[in-house]
Amino acid sequence: VDRDDFPSDHSMSTHFIQLHGVELLEELGLGEALRKIASPITTIVGGTDDVPIWLDLKGPKTPCFCPRRTDLDALLVETAREAGAEIRTRTKLVELVKEGDRVVGAIVEHAGEREEIRASVVVGADGFNSTVAKLAGAETYKEYECPRAGYWSYWKRPSWYETDERYRGAGFNVHRGEAYRLAFP
Repeated sequence: VDRDDFPSDHSMSTHFIQLHGVELLEELGLGEALRKIASPITTIVGGTDDVPIWLDLKGPKTPCFCPRRTDLDALLVETAREAGAEIRTRTKLVELVKEGDRVVGAIVEHAGEREEIRASVVVGADGFNSTVAKLAGAETYKEYECPRAGYWSYWKRPSWYETDERYRGAGFNVHRGEAYRLAFP
């Protein structure tokens, strides 16, 4: 169930899939499809100010990837459908159905119509300011004011990026003064 339509390009998460996440996608048989939608990142550059640290990810492990969210969502949704999942978009969560302290389903609304859906497991994968967490009465366990803003954009990886010695196909995660910069081509 998602209140928006898929694929979506406005999520502030999953722009970079690290080694363990890639291994899980490989186990699900999605490795080849992932490589079709995103170039591998085989080097990570971290560090502070003018001291870069180059971390080479080449070797027996699968490299990291930075797929565009529209492509990743489409891949995951189609794979879930093929596995038998029912995907409902433009559907709003209205209420959780409980039996005692256990959540056993949800009341959802689509096109003005409400419906109850029951499930043996209900997962709240709705991120920051989770509606599921609020409706379930989950306590906030770590909260703070964040004086930062995040912006992102996508560009096609230049053909020279992999071989240029300055970049070497790397993803960047660098602090410079007060700024924190991420770039995952």
